[in-house]
Amino acid sequence: MISEDKLGEIQDELEGTCTSISQIIDRHDLCIDEDDLEDQLLNQPKPIERCGGCEWWFSVTDLEFDESRGAGFCTQCESEDDA
Repeated sequence: MISEDKLGEIQDELEGTCTSISQIIDRHDLCIDEDDLEDQLLNQPKPIERCGGCEWWFSVTDLEFDESRGAGFCTQCESEDDA
């Protein structure tokens, strides 16, 4: 399990980037499965998640969930899809 402080640091580092989970695990020398780390990032007070379109990291409140595609999308990807 990763400490709350470390998760907060990782969230700050990821948000607004397209850095992969594997890059973060390597950079921080973490012993955790990629899926487990993604789950932990979603279960924080300020959860972050990748956009289903561009794969950049956003606060979940900045993503619009699309039930038919099973993912959240940022404003830019949503507007590109509407075009």
